[in-house]
Amino acid sequence: MSKFTVLRFSAGLGLVLMSATSLAASFDCKKAATLVEKAICANPKLSQLDQALGKAYTQALSRTSDKAKLQAEQKDWLAKVRNPCRTEYCIQEVYQIRLAELTADLQTIQSTIFGEYQRYDQGKPDEHTATLKIIAVDKHKAKITGDSIWIGNAASGNVNLGNIEGEFPISNNRLYYHDEYACKFTIVFKANGLDVKNDNNRCGGLNVSFNGFYKKVH
Repeated sequence: MSKFTVLRFSAGLGLVLMSATSLAASFDCKKAATLVEKAICANPKLSQLDQALGKAYTQALSRTSDKAKLQAEQKDWLAKVRNPCRTEYCIQEVYQIRLAELTADLQTIQSTIFGEYQRYDQGKPDEHTATLKIIAVDKHKAKITGDSIWIGNAASGNVNLGNIEGEFPISNNRLYYHDEYACKFTIVFKANGLDVKNDNNRCGGLNVSFNGFYKKVH
């Protein structure tokens, strides 16, 4: 199945999922009740993510001074973020974001990643300008702001813009951006800059995208 496989409410899919409940997960797959839980039990990659999240959650509980708050947050995440998913890609994405939130610690990240970046194309600044600014908020989060411009015809005003802003954890040199406008993309930090990928084309006007390689300019 592709990463965009839809989890349909059908008898056929149910039989397939129920026959694959031997895979490991953080919960008993024999008791999988929801469509999402059955999908996790049927997919090795999702099952591994669920195991990793279960471990990260347990470790986070042992570290926090407010266990009730974290437990409530996790319950809310399950109900409002994970369970509404209807594709395997959605499940994978929300698990990766939640893992980053539970494990992030910016004290372990080199401060050299913070600063201002500009998108480059074939070694030169991209004519469709895109910039990102990343600053540390605390030891768990970074703030990201940025804009991207697509120029069809500047003389006729055929120019579209996109702006982003938010605070997110950085984990394993990655930041998963998502906002209330359904804009989503992934930032991968590298020694010579950063890569933006998986822009879902909902981060601005027509043809606007943040995808590409960025060099640090300040």
